[in-house]
Amino acid sequence: MDTVSVVEGSGVDVADAANGEAALTWGYRPWLDGLRAIAVYLVVLFHVGNGKFSGGYVGVDVFFVLSGYLVTQLLLRDLTGVGGLRFGRFYARRVRRLLPAAFVALLVTTTVWVAIASPVAVADAIGSFKAAFLYVTNWYFIHHASGYFGADITTNPVLQFWSLAIEEQFYLLGPLALGGLFLAGSRRRVAGRRRC
Repeated sequence: MDTVSVVEGSGVDVADAANGEAALTWGYRPWLDGLRAIAVYLVVLFHVGNGKFSGGYVGVDVFFVLSGYLVTQLLLRDLTGVGGLRFGRFYARRVRRLLPAAFVALLVTTTVWVAIASPVAVADAIGSFKAAFLYVTNWYFIHHASGYFGADITTNPVLQFWSLAIEEQFYLLGPLALGGLFLAGSRRRVAGRRRC
């Protein structure tokens, strides 16, 4: 099938005008990585206290949207290419890509925190460290804090792990939900064909 790119690098191609079918391509889009990098820099500038970037935490939202889009695209590629989701492959890639760096960051943070913090501060942070290792930091802080900007948690050494926890939870539940929707849709199509 001959295709002509609608927008260079957009990933959406339209087939020959004669047959009017649309096809998706799943190519790499470097500009999305650039947007994610800008989002990360906005968050970093916000956290270092640069007054010009007081709204820099919006970068977290941008990063979540782009990451969600890219992960969903990977899953849809499996659905359209092999007719199902390859859960083992998907989760293995997430583990190789994210867990080693997060684990090292947590180990270093734990070591430094124990060395510099008071015994009371170390004891107060134990629960948040456990939550960070289990990727449930967001739920821990929801349960134990007055808010993300609340004075009761702003000095917590693993506060920023809440966003990684949300991302990991999406990686865990998103494929299962998409797979369930695909399966339900497939069953409806099969049931519809049987009635015809």
